[in-house]
Amino acid sequence: MFFCFGFCFSSIIVHIAPHATDIGKSTATAASLVATIGIASITGKVLFGRIGDRIGNRSIYIICFSMMVFSLLWLTPTRQTLLLCLFAVVFGLAYGGNATSQSPLVATLFGLQSHGIIMGTVNNGFTVGAALGPFVSGALFDKMGDYEAAFLMNAFLSFMGLMLSILLKPKQAPSVPMQR
Repeated sequence: MFFCFGFCFSSIIVHIAPHATDIGKSTATAASLVATIGIASITGKVLFGRIGDRIGNRSIYIICFSMMVFSLLWLTPTRQTLLLCLFAVVFGLAYGGNATSQSPLVATLFGLQSHGIIMGTVNNGFTVGAALGPFVSGALFDKMGDYEAAFLMNAFLSFMGLMLSILLKPKQAPSVPMQR
């Protein structure tokens, strides 16, 4: 799940500006898309962090991965500047929500006793995904001549992250028999 998140986030951050210029947008517009993702992610971190405290961080991952799938499917055919900006807002909100929910989700699933080592371990999944995402997306661009296949692959990986989020179940505390 964290691998999928890292892969998609990093792919988009690296490739959204080249995509925008490839479809005829100015470099200023391309740069503003990256900035918009960043600004929206701050809003997503605050907003979804607060909501996650109320509805649970697993639910935030489900919501945010759904938003990522939707936004990536939307990005593929989009050529209008306003719609690209709207993509950047939705994707940035989703990125921010997932990012802020990682640690509390791990705490919910595994408890706090070894939280640091568990976070370090699961963040390796994010890091590997973040390292591979731009490379694989770039290789697809080089092979296909545009970003359509790369964005569809990222939408698929976001969908896989969504499915894994849905399948998550918190560890049940072992029942301790009451002594009489």
